[in-house]
Amino acid sequence: MSSQSIDKTVSRVNQFISEAQYYEAHQAVRTVVNRLLRKKDYGSAIGLLYSSALLLLKAGQSGSGSDLILYILKIYTDAKIKVDGPSKGRIAELVYQVDPTDTVLKQIAMQTMRSWAVGEADLSHVFGVQFLRGGNLVDAERYLFQGSVDSAILMANVHEKLQPQIPIDHLMARAVFGYLAVQNIRGAYAYIQVIEMANVANADSLDLMRMFVETCQTKDAQLYKRFTQILDLKSTFGDFSGAIQVIEKDYFQIFPYKQPSLSDLLGGMM
Repeated sequence: MSSQSIDKTVSRVNQFISEAQYYEAHQAVRTVVNRLLRKKDYGSAIGLLYSSALLLLKAGQSGSGSDLILYILKIYTDAKIKVDGPSKGRIAELVYQVDPTDTVLKQIAMQTMRSWAVGEADLSHVFGVQFLRGGNLVDAERYLFQGSVDSAILMANVHEKLQPQIPIDHLMARAVFGYLAVQNIRGAYAYIQVIEMANVANADSLDLMRMFVETCQTKDAQLYKRFTQILDLKSTFGDFSGAIQVIEKDYFQIFPYKQPSLSDLLGGMM
């Protein structure tokens, strides 16, 4: 499809939007895109979806705009579009236009990070920022853990403001264990550095967290066991058993003890 034809379609969509005919705008885009996809003209389809989604989102039509974002992601996945600067940039720009309190943001994040750009740090940061803007700290942390160094700095700044309502030692452990659980050691160090510079945590807690990260880097199970014999992580920082089990398995090949069930015991006697 020629760029002139795409521009004409976008102009028609813009006209619909200016007349508050949002449904007609949305359907016009999908109709043309479906025709383009039958011809495997992925570039034109993506360009039209991107331009139209941006117009709809800026007009406050989060539902229709988000639907077109999901359509882009489906094409990205099905057509195996490379995760690069331009493809990431389109998604990032559109996501920043989505209402951060809209539940569709979770769907967009999951489709992006699980189907197309698995583990991509820059987009993880984008979603983390948006969830924070929407007041959703739990989902924000989930994506910031997998993000860039900027994500770690942002999380540390957020945690700094949450104390003393929430003890900084607890927040610091939650962050560091979270980073280690997704094997983002760089993020763990960046987070610790920001907290240290903010002077909101005591030196002993900072040293223990730093030593814990360094121990994980060694992947030495015996060193880890000696460390945990000296330091009771649960009593010091709180119960993070889920993250600790992941860390023990991934870094030290230590697996949680499973109490044998009655059927297992009976099976062994037969």
